[in-house]
Amino acid sequence: ALAEKVSQFKQGIVKGLTEREFSLKAADTRRRFATDHPYRMLIVSEQFGECGDLLQRALKTLDTGMRPDRPATDNIYAGGPHPPGKLAFVFPGQGSQYLGMGRDIVCTFPRALETLNAANDRFKGDTRLSDLIFPLPAHDPQVRGEQESLLKRTDHAQPGIGAISLAMLKVLQDFGIEPDAVCGHSFGE
Repeated sequence: ALAEKVSQFKQGIVKGLTEREFSLKAADTRRRFATDHPYRMLIVSEQFGECGDLLQRALKTLDTGMRPDRPATDNIYAGGPHPPGKLAFVFPGQGSQYLGMGRDIVCTFPRALETLNAANDRFKGDTRLSDLIFPLPAHDPQVRGEQESLLKRTDHAQPGIGAISLAMLKVLQDFGIEPDAVCGHSFGE
């Protein structure tokens, strides 16, 4: 079934699928993600023009016997059934905060953005929590230092770390990923 889906994407490119159409089809596969599917493949492409080659290599990987225990090869990541191990989530403590933390996950997953917005609504500071985590870009080192100092304050760092940690947790839960154990350092406990 996985090879068939990859082949359909490859054929779409051959038949002239536009980048937008391709992106919509890819987004649809993410929406239909199910934890009970035995095999998964993630293909990372930085430019639409390389998708055909990546898909061809993915098909070759599947034809030669995909082995999820092998490391990823050039932007193709595969996973499949193998005995599950134990999984632990480790939550960070104060001192792990940095400007822009969690930006990729918040920009990629609506659930993470919703979680951060909920934290913004509960935050009792003079500004939005997200504005402390994601301030306007500063090209002046002094301004950048001031932004970092603001985020290091306990009354900003702890809510920021908590909000980003919760956003990451919610995304993992949406994918059906549950830990066997959890732990944390200091505030992360």
